[in-house]
Amino acid sequence: MVEGHITIRIDDTLEQLIPPNEQTQVDLRTNQLTKSIVNVDYDVAWVKGYFNFKDTSLIDIMRVLSHGMMLLSPLKHKL
Repeated sequence: MVEGHITIRIDDTLEQLIPPNEQTQVDLRTNQLTKSIVNVDYDVAWVKGYFNFKDTSLIDIMRVLSHGMMLLSPLKHKL
């Protein structure tokens, strides 16, 4: 979540508010919600014209680059 907030509800018994810089994973087998803090800057860096590859394997970097993002505009690269 970058901005704003959402509420996740499961079967009207479990509810959790998700504010910015947090994410929630839902285990549908156990109906458990796990909340964690994330750095959304890495996930939305492309909006500002950056690829952010910190702690990313070479294979994953190549997957991102192979999607043709380089052809859309002259982007800056931040490693």
